Amino acid sequence: MYDPVVPAAEAGHPAAVAAASALDAARGVDALTIMTPWPEFRELAPRDLASAMAGQAVVDPYRVLDAVEVTAAGLDHFTLGAPPRRAKRARS
Repeated sequence: MYDPVVPAAEAGHPAAVAAASALDAARGVDALTIMTPWPEFRELAPRDLASAMAGQAVVDPYRVLDAVEVTAAGLDHFTLGAPPRRAKRARS
């Protein structure tokens, strides 16, 4: 987990592990959820997230990331009040 203000120890869960950055928290994950609208998260580049993640789902209830950029990077974007935006994938 990563939060620029709250340390992982405050999560109160023994499996909570701190990441050094938001991008580091995304490494190898199947799905990424942005649960706080901190300005730092707006600086994440969707292409960097796509490279770091194992999966393609980004849950972004506060619309921190630009949905067009997220889907252009090959990720699916889920937010509140809007239908999911799915990345276009090549058919096999």
